[in-house]
Amino acid sequence: MSAVGATIGGNGGEALAQRLRAPVRFFFGLRFWASVCLALYVAFWLELKEPGWAATTAGLVCQPQLGASLRKSTFRIIGTAVSAVAIVALCAAFRQDWVAFLLGLALWCAACGFVATLLRNFAAYAAALAG
Repeated sequence: MSAVGATIGGNGGEALAQRLRAPVRFFFGLRFWASVCLALYVAFWLELKEPGWAATTAGLVCQPQLGASLRKSTFRIIGTAVSAVAIVALCAAFRQDWVAFLLGLALWCAACGFVATLLRNFAAYAAALAG
């Protein structure tokens, strides 16, 4: 087999695949950088107390596939809303009984962990976040 044939059949295909993936990685990095900078700008403009959390959340939600970040953000909002309702209900139910409150909180976290194992992808992320 010639050197050209070995390159095309063997390692050349992997090198070509790497070259085709390079622009995708570059644009993902560019989107990631832009989203974190925009989140920090908005957080500073709104004069939030801890603006670093906005950048952290933007970094956590950023996905390499276009549109996946919106889906993950949607499930993050759902998980946060469910957890807010749950903690308010626990606080209202066990106002002065801290042992019952901690037991209820432990049961809530266990239930969220169980549901997170049953679900897939971003729905499991929302269930884990609710815990």
